[in-house]
Amino acid sequence: MHPRVRVPLALTSLLRAQHGVFTRQQVRTMGLGIRSLRRLLDTDQWQRLGYGVYSVGVPLEPLQRAWAVHLMAGEGSVLGAGAALALRGIAELPPGELVAWVGTAEQKRGRPGWVRVRRDSEGRISRRRGLLPLISVEDALLDSGADLAARELEGVVTAALRLRRTTVAALAGALESRDRVSQRTVFAELLGAGPGLESVLELRYQRDVERHHGLPSGTRQRSHSAGTRSDVTYDDYLVVVELDGRLGHGDRFRDMWRDNVHATRAILTLRYGWDDVRGRPCEVAAQVGMVLRQRGWSGSPRPCRHCLVASVQQD
Repeated sequence: MHPRVRVPLALTSLLRAQHGVFTRQQVRTMGLGIRSLRRLLDTDQWQRLGYGVYSVGVPLEPLQRAWAVHLMAGEGSVLGAGAALALRGIAELPPGELVAWVGTAEQKRGRPGWVRVRRDSEGRISRRRGLLPLISVEDALLDSGADLAARELEGVVTAALRLRRTTVAALAGALESRDRVSQRTVFAELLGAGPGLESVLELRYQRDVERHHGLPSGTRQRSHSAGTRSDVTYDDYLVVVELDGRLGHGDRFRDMWRDNVHATRAILTLRYGWDDVRGRPCEVAAQVGMVLRQRGWSGSPRPCRHCLVASVQQD
């Protein structure tokens, strides 16, 4: 039977606050002697994660892993985009190393496999948030432009806006304040789309179908029946477009019932999915334009550059 080690109350509170991850210096400051620390490690009650950083038990949950990375990088560090977005519920915690930011004058204390330390010259540290210090949502999103493909970046940004972790105005202000941002054009297009968009599919429809083909701009997320919202509504023409992506369209029979209710009110529903909006936006625009003209729209869809290329190829 292992000898019992009495853990000071202050250290117990610290372990609870830091989800069971701590440093040697914290242990000593809280009154636990080095012999007691060694005994807890030798009996596998505590685990050594890296030089001077320990945990109560393994494997680590995402929050514990984030604490470990922060403490390995130094208590003055701030966790970067991967942890900042994951711990706010915007994205999944990425595997492998996480980024931590430190001041330009601080010593870099990275550890391969755990943490990659970078020096901050953009003021991220001054905008830190939380007991476990994270960079701001806006900084995290802008930093993600360097690591994500355009479609992944679109998904992360629209998720952050949909979950109300940031606003268009806040992100636009952060974008304006930075001289260098990877994929600045993608951010500009996303922010120019305006409020109300809840998914990348909605963004693609607005940009590639509506804007590029001169269709009227529909109203986003309007309710036409109790307990439901429609993705795009052309109010003057009683036409609704539903975009069946991953969010909000899990119940096929509920969607059918909603379409039937709308039909009793002379509202016509068109439905498109990823393959339609992403793969053939020109054909979608032509179809929506035809229905809008039948409902009284006096305009006509205009060809985008893809329409013109297709026309030349057909000739």
